[in-house]
Amino acid sequence: MKRFYERYLKNINIFAAAAICIAAALCFAGILFWISRDNQREAQQIQERAEQRGLQEEGGGEEAAPTPEAIPQQTAPEDSPAADSAEQPSPPQAAAAVPASGISCRGDDFMDANDSPTYAYPVILQQLLAQNGKNIPVENKGLYGTGTLSQLRYAGVPEEEVQAYIAAHTASGGELAATETGVRDFTPEELARTDQGYVPVLFMGFYGGWHNDLQELIAQQEKVLATYTGNPDQYIIMGYPNTGSTDGDNAYEDAMMQRWGEHYVSLRQLMQGSIYTYAGQQEMAGIVYQKLSELGYLG
Repeated sequence: MKRFYERYLKNINIFAAAAICIAAALCFAGILFWISRDNQREAQQIQERAEQRGLQEEGGGEEAAPTPEAIPQQTAPEDSPAADSAEQPSPPQAAAAVPASGISCRGDDFMDANDSPTYAYPVILQQLLAQNGKNIPVENKGLYGTGTLSQLRYAGVPEEEVQAYIAAHTASGGELAATETGVRDFTPEELARTDQGYVPVLFMGFYGGWHNDLQELIAQQEKVLATYTGNPDQYIIMGYPNTGSTDGDNAYEDAMMQRWGEHYVSLRQLMQGSIYTYAGQQEMAGIVYQKLSELGYLG
C-alpha cells in the first residue's frame, strides 16, 4: 500500500510539472502573438503615413519640406558684433614678393679704374646674389672721385638743373672745392641707360657737390631717384662713414634718417673697415645685400 501511494505521488508530480511546462509554453506563445500583432499594426500605420505624405508632396500640401529660398534668413541686430563683422570686407591678401629685375649701384666709387671691375662693392654684391641663388643683375654706375653734380648729369637729370646748382654755388662766393662747380663730361654711350627699371642703391655725397647743405644733398638724391622708372617705393640710400667731425656726422645721420627712414643704411653705424680697402668693399656688399633682403627686394 505504501509503495502504491509513493508511486501515485510521483505520477502526480510528473503530471503537475508537465502541466506547468505546457502552461508556460502557451503563455510564451501568446506573448509572441501579441508582439507580432503590434508590430504588424505599427508597420501598417507607418505605411499609411508614408502614403499620406507622398500624396501631400505630389499635391503641394502644407507639410511639404520648405525649399532653401522659402526659409527666412536670420540677421543679426545692427548693433551686434555679428553685424559689424558681416559688414567688414575681408582684408586683401598680401601680394607675393616679386624679386627686383636688377640692382643699380650709383654714386661714389672708391676703387680706381683698375680695381673697380674686380673689387668694388657692386661686383661683390653680384657674387653674393649668385651664391644665394638670386639671378638678379647688378650694374655698377659708380664714379671715382667725382661729386654729386657729375652724378646728376650721369643719371640724366636735366642739364639746366645741374647748371642751376653751379650758378648758386658760384654766387655764394668764397673758396669752393672743384666738385662744387665742376662737372665731368660723358660720352653718349656713357649716358645711355639700361638700369632705369632696376632698384637704385645710391651712395652720393662723399666727394662734395652739395655745398655742405644737407637739404640740397637730399634734393639731389631725390632728383636721381626720379630718373628711375621702376617701383618708386623700392630704393636704398647709403650714408657715408665717419668724416672726423662728430657734430657734422650727427647732423648728417639725423637728416638722412628723417628723410629716408627704413631705406637708409648708415655705414657709420654698421661698417667696421675702411671703404678704401678690398675688405671694406666686401663689407659694404654684405651690408647692401642684407638691406635688400630685409626690404623684400630679393623675392
